Amino acid sequence: MFRHWGLKVVVVLAATVLCTQLMWAQNAGALQGVIKNSSGTPVSGAFVKLRNAERRLTFMFISQAQGRYTASNLPAGKYVVQAVGGDMQSEMSSPVDVAAGRPVTVDLSLTAQRAPSLPG
Repeated sequence: MFRHWGLKVVVVLAATVLCTQLMWAQNAGALQGVIKNSSGTPVSGAFVKLRNAERRLTFMFISQAQGRYTASNLPAGKYVVQAVGGDMQSEMSSPVDVAAGRPVTVDLSLTAQRAPSLPG
């Protein structure tokens, strides 16, 4: 008796997870781009941070070969993107709208980090 009950619980949980993932995927968008240094050379291994302030979400990715990054299955909304690699970083991008079925491209350029200045 307990064996059949346990099997039913597993089936119900699996169905719930599958349905949730399908619903999430229908509203998911994608963001992609290329990270380059100041001379225009692609940078692999740079950290790419995507932030959605409305939902208080932050995602981190690493640029791959040829400096490319791809963030898929993102909840729809406005995102800002920034990249950091070694002693260089990019400016924060302007907010971009991510929506289902329409990948957005944000290319970033890394420049030397500015030293913090002391007030006064």
